[in-house]
Amino acid sequence: GNIIYLDNVNVMGSIATAVQNTLENNQVNVYPNPFRQSFTIEYSLGREAGVCIFLIDLLGKRVAVQATENEVAGPHSVVVDFTALGLARGIYIMNLQTESGNVFRKVIAE
Repeated sequence: GNIIYLDNVNVMGSIATAVQNTLENNQVNVYPNPFRQSFTIEYSLGREAGVCIFLIDLLGKRVAVQATENEVAGPHSVVVDFTALGLARGIYIMNLQTESGNVFRKVIAE
């Protein structure tokens, strides 16, 4: 299939409503960006939900996955230790997924 590159994309329409019901105000912050060794993902859940975080390279391959079964409603933060993953510097896509949908952010490893 075709590869599509995304930069700070929020899905619109009926899926976006479902995502917003899970992710408060559809806010997902990633910092620092660009980063050298690690970065932090901050998000807030409007209700209890399972969360998967994927790191995807520009070829579309999932190079890292972190999943939780159920997280309580409220603010959360996850630190991704990029150096422990042994990946090359470059551009990656962070995909935060709940049962309601996906939010994507571009992250840059220097």
